[in-house]
Amino acid sequence: MLESVTGGFMRRPRYWTIVRNGSSHVDVFAVDPDERGEALAVFGFEEEAELFLCLAEMGAGWQAHETTAGELVSILYGPCANVERVVLDPLPRGISGSTGMRPLCVRSADFASAMVDVGAARAGAIPALAALRP
Repeated sequence: MLESVTGGFMRRPRYWTIVRNGSSHVDVFAVDPDERGEALAVFGFEEEAELFLCLAEMGAGWQAHETTAGELVSILYGPCANVERVVLDPLPRGISGSTGMRPLCVRSADFASAMVDVGAARAGAIPALAALRP
């Protein structure tokens, strides 16, 4: 827990990604939500990540993984350094096309900056990220 300025406590923000554990590494799931290139899939709730897994029929080994803001930044500058966007709470392609809703994507660099600067995300510098904050 983090202690707030007023002396109360607030929980650390939690996020979920979809990962598959390999013998020597972890694969992090990226999706092409709109045929404009891959994006790291980040979920605000575990249930959303689990539902995505069920509906997308991804096969064995993939699972929802709780992560922190720091881990997300590490993922974006490490195994997903070539991924230029983050998609927030995506729907599987077969479902998203039928809803008429466009995926909510953020540039990876902007997302990483907001994760490092918690104040910017809370203040709404990137409105989509403010919605993921408690």
